[in-house]
This record gives sequence, structure tokens and C-alpha cells, in this order.
Amino acid sequence: MRLIMTKRWIHEVSREWLNARKDVLTASDIVKMLPEYKRHLKKPGDPSPGFIALAYEKLSNREPDTTSNGAAARGHIMEPYAIEEWNMWWTGKQVHHWDDIIIKRNGLGFSPDGLDIPQMQNMGVSLGWSEKNKCLVCQNTTFAPPKYALEVKCYEPKQHAKAILTDPREADERWQVAVAFMVLPSLENAYVMWYCPDSPVPMAYNNYTRADLNDEIKIITDMVKLFHESMKYVKGIIQKVNGKETCQFTEEEIYKEFLETQSEHFISI
Repeated sequence: MRLIMTKRWIHEVSREWLNARKDVLTASDIVKMLPEYKRHLKKPGDPSPGFIALAYEKLSNREPDTTSNGAAARGHIMEPYAIEEWNMWWTGKQVHHWDDIIIKRNGLGFSPDGLDIPQMQNMGVSLGWSEKNKCLVCQNTTFAPPKYALEVKCYEPKQHAKAILTDPREADERWQVAVAFMVLPSLENAYVMWYCPDSPVPMAYNNYTRADLNDEIKIITDMVKLFHESMKYVKGIIQKVNGKETCQFTEEEIYKEFLETQSEHFISI
């Protein structure tokens, strides 16, 4: 009799990396905020409630949740395997796996899955782009400018099939690639790889150039302006409050006390 193991995917990411993402607009933010951006176009003079809400979230003191489960965890865990497969089958574009690091430029942040240069230990969790030297930089240490980027998507078979059949010009993943081009002026090509080992067609990819994503880059440029305006607006509110409306308790303190009461409840039972 064959036993079928139930997969319970769990992955832990760097808390420092999550915190480093809080002062920039990321590709994940952009995909979520596209409907709000389209609503704002109808009333461009008004503040955008959605972008202001995003600024509140970015500027909050809440500690990020470092644990992912299910599909999100599965995707993270599979990334290095996908890149190993990529390097085996598409030898002309060798890439190195990158994890828990963000590259920032002009208010945008990009967390690569794979680049044609290796991730170094002394890069920390955050890199910038040197406009003067045209290369990556961290604390006065410079690194080679990447030419190729790889975005890996490890969907379940059903979503994997839909993704590889979607026109590259309409794929949601193109927004992440557009951000990569904006953050890294040195990029010549960016690839999206779909990887699902159990699928009848386990691997596929799209190739993008900067010119392919001109429309998306224009939209993201507008969204970055909205993000900067919203962050400035919320920081102004924070300065006005300036401790006048400070809570007695933090959420962490409340949660800790809640756990203690729950523990006491189970002990008494």
C-alpha cells in the first residue's frame, strides 16, 4: 500500500528584510494598489485613501510576521530548485539564487529571486543603486551591475497552467519585472520562470526587455509619486500628534497578556 504524505509547507523569512521593505513601494504593493490607482485617475486632485492607508501600514510600529505557510511557503522553498533547473536547461543565461534582500532606488524596492551576479554576505538585507558609478552599493562597498534577472513563480498545477498560457503582455508578473527594470538601470533582460515539477508541462518562461514594459513603467512612475505624497501626508499627521495621543499599551503587550491569560485558563482546566 502506498502512503500519501500530506505536505505542510512552512518557511521563515528575515525580519530585517521585511522591515527594510517598509520605506519603499514594492512590486507586491503595486499589484495590490492598481485598482486604487485607477480609481484615483478619476479624481486626481483628491488624496488617495488607498495610498494613505498603505502609508499608515508602512509607518506602523507593528512587527512583521516572518512565517509563511501553504502556497507562499512552497514557492519560497522551491525557488533555489527552480534556479538550478534553469541553469541546467538554459545555459546561456546562468543566474544565482538571491533571498531575503531588497534593492532600492527612487522610492522603489525590488527583491530578486535570481540575478547573473552572486549575492554576497556583506550585502546585508538592503542594497542601493549608485547613479554615479552605475552599480549596486551598500555602505560604500560597490558591487557589479547585474544584466539579467530571473523572477521565479512556483504555482500549483492549475494556476501554473493558467500562467503559462497567458499572453506575456497581460501576465500579472510583468509588473514585478517592470519594477526590476526601474530599480536596476543596468538590466538588459528579465525573465519570468514558472516552475511546477508535478505539472505535465513543469517549466516555462517569458523574456522581457525594458521596451516591452514602457506602459507599465509609466504607470509605476505615477504610483511612486502618489506613494511619496501619501507618506509625506501621514508623516505630517505624525508630527502634529507628536505624542499627544499615545496609547498606554502596545499591541505586543496586549498580545503577550492575552497569551498569559489563555495559558492560565488551560492550566486551571
